Amino acid sequence: MSQSISTPVGIRKLVSIAGSLVLPSLITLGAKNTWYEAAFRSTPANDNYYGMFITIMIGLSIVNTRLLFSLSRSAVESPDWIHPLNALDLFEIFLFLLLSILNFVGGMWGAGIAWTLYLSVLVVCHMRLAKSGALTIRSQSPSPSNSYRIALAVLYVLLAIGFFAFPVFQSWDLPQAFIRWYEYTISGELLWRGIFAAHACGFIYCLLDPWRRHIGFVMFVAVSCVMHATFMLMLWGLTTDSRNKNPEHVWSEIPAFYFIGVYSGSLVALVARRESLKKLEVETQA
Repeated sequence: MSQSISTPVGIRKLVSIAGSLVLPSLITLGAKNTWYEAAFRSTPANDNYYGMFITIMIGLSIVNTRLLFSLSRSAVESPDWIHPLNALDLFEIFLFLLLSILNFVGGMWGAGIAWTLYLSVLVVCHMRLAKSGALTIRSQSPSPSNSYRIALAVLYVLLAIGFFAFPVFQSWDLPQAFIRWYEYTISGELLWRGIFAAHACGFIYCLLDPWRRHIGFVMFVAVSCVMHATFMLMLWGLTTDSRNKNPEHVWSEIPAFYFIGVYSGSLVALVARRESLKKLEVETQA
C-alpha cells in the first residue's frame, strides 16, 4: 500500500480519512463543558445530532479506507473513481464548505474556522490530484446494464426531491415527530439542513456514472445510512428523554435509512458480482 499512499490520490484519501475521523470529534466532543464551548457547539448543545454526524463521518472514512485499500490491490492502474470530479470527493468538498459557512451563520465561529482550515487543506490535495493527470482518466470498461442505473435513479431522484422539498428549505415544525431530536436548537438544525443539501446534490450528480466514476458515493450512502439508522435505533432505545421516545422514529425514520442503505449496498454488490462473472468468463475463454 505504500506506493499508493505516496501518490496524489493516496494523500487525498488519507487527508479525508484523518479529517473525517478526528475533526468532528474534536469540534463536537473536545469543546464540551469548556469555557469556549459556545464557539464550537450549538446552544443548548444537541449531543444526539453530534453523535449522528460523527457516525456519518465514520462511514465516510470507512469507504475512503476501502477505496484506498482497493487501489493498492487493483490490477487497473487508474480506476475510474480516482477522477477528481468523482461524486464522493466533490460531496466532501461541498459538505465541508456548507459546514464552514453555516457554523459561522449559526454563531459557532470556532467550528467555522476549523472546518475552513481543513477544507483548505483538502482542496489543495484535490488540486494536486487534478494536476497529476487524473483529469484525463477515461473509463476502462463499459458501464453495466442500464437496469442497475435505473434502479438506483428511481430512489435517488425521489430522495433528492424529498430532501430539497422538506428538510433543506421547509420548516421542521409540522413533521417534527419523524425527524427532530432534542435538545432543539436553530443553529444545530441549520447544520443538518446543509448536510441534507449536500446529500441531495450528491444523489443527482452520482447518477451520471454511478458504477464507475461515482461508485464511491453509492458505497458511502450504503454504509453511512445503515450506521446512521443503527445509531438512531440505539439512541431511541437508550434515551430517557420522552421527547425522543416517539414511535415515529422507529416505524418511519429509522427503517427509511435502513432501506436506503441496504438498497444502495445491494445494487453495489450486484454490480460487483456481475463484473466478477464477466471477468471470469473472459479468463475462461482465454
